[in-house]
Amino acid sequence: MGSLNQLPDGWEQIPGARGCTPQSCSFRDHYSELKALGADVYGLSTQTTDYQQEVKNRLHLPFELVSDNNLAFIKALNLPTLQVEVI
Repeated sequence: MGSLNQLPDGWEQIPGARGCTPQSCSFRDHYSELKALGADVYGLSTQTTDYQQEVKNRLHLPFELVSDNNLAFIKALNLPTLQVEVI
């Protein structure tokens, strides 16, 4: 694996694994259009609130991010999850 900044082997082959940042940026880029259509926009992820605040600032996201780091929402809706072993 190497450095902590390096992705785990096979990461690129996991469907959706790299999707959250591009998706967040797309919602950011189309935020005003979505708001004009009457949509409320929020992000939901399993990262901690502190990590999400850093991401929101770094990516200049105009919408709030909601932390589900205890997986309560995910479990309630029976959403799929994945686990990756980091060596």
